[in-house]
Amino acid sequence: MTWIQQIFGQSVPTSHVTSIFLGGYILGCLTTGYYLVRFRLGLDIRTMESGSVGARNVGRVLGMPGFVITLLGDFAKGLLAAGMTRYFTHDDRLTGLAMLAVVMGHIWPLQLGLRGGKGVATSLGVCFSAAGGCFHGCGAVEINRDVHPRGDDSDCALEESAGGILGACHAPPRSTQNRPVNQVTPWNVHH
Repeated sequence: MTWIQQIFGQSVPTSHVTSIFLGGYILGCLTTGYYLVRFRLGLDIRTMESGSVGARNVGRVLGMPGFVITLLGDFAKGLLAAGMTRYFTHDDRLTGLAMLAVVMGHIWPLQLGLRGGKGVATSLGVCFSAAGGCFHGCGAVEINRDVHPRGDDSDCALEESAGGILGACHAPPRSTQNRPVNQVTPWNVHH
């Protein structure tokens, strides 16, 4: 039995686990701020201001419109990764894997030399999508920020996502058996 089968069970093919992880990671690698600044100014946002590809740094360079577009784009990819995985698989473990993968892709995008953003907006999108099981994990960021006296919160988003995944994985399975098919969406599937 492989480690993947030990975690996800034999009912989940290894190809699904691999596809969901790679799909989430690749989606996370599409850092909105980097491509927005590259398109608008032809410059690398990582060489400007704080060096982050996140909404706050893009806002410093492009103003409020750049901040809002980056925030919404990064939020949307977290929402999309978790929401679509839950919608198509109905498996909280696979949803947790997608959540982790999309945040990892944002923080460590391969095409940008593993120098991405902090993952805050992406993690918020993940938490919003996973609502019930994940909001407990979102509190981990606030606790962690109090612990870092230097103000270094670069690892907070990953801890936030991991906390949310633990909450989602330990949540009771979601049941859709008593609902008509046309009423089941990623947003209204409840315990």
